[in-house]
Amino acid sequence: MPDEKRRIESCMRIIGYQGYAVRFDKSSADEYVYHVYWSDGKKYLINVDRFTVDEIGVDDVGEN
Repeated sequence: MPDEKRRIESCMRIIGYQGYAVRFDKSSADEYVYHVYWSDGKKYLINVDRFTVDEIGVDDVGEN
């Protein structure tokens, strides 16, 4: 699990996001896709293989 979190956070930072993953769940559809609750309070769908990120909602997980 720590390796997955590190990979997710590295991918997000490369794309330009700052912060950290508060929580994440692996997608059942693809081994490289995660639902990520980011420290900005938003939820993202991230593909760590293709380095793509899509914002999919706002959650109350951030520290803002």
